[in-house]
Amino acid sequence: MEHGLLTIQDVLILGEILTAAQRGSRVARAVDYEPGVITGTARSVGDEQGYIANNRTEVRDCFLRVTLVNGTDVYWPMRELMSEVLDGAICFQ
Repeated sequence: MEHGLLTIQDVLILGEILTAAQRGSRVARAVDYEPGVITGTARSVGDEQGYIANNRTEVRDCFLRVTLVNGTDVYWPMRELMSEVLDGAICFQ
């Protein structure tokens, strides 16, 4: 995938997401359907099959693996999460 400029703000947001995965932080993400917010635990960053990214992977093409409270693993695209962090639609604790 072609990539544009990586700004300082982008780096800080990516750092927040990567730190959440590394720490196993709680995640809350606003959604457009009931219940309105889904929660879970950040697990890792990698591809959408769950394979962890290596040190040469373009992090903006990766996915954050989150285990929801019901036990289901979901894979959220990093590019979506970057804008959602800015909008306050996702938060890490």
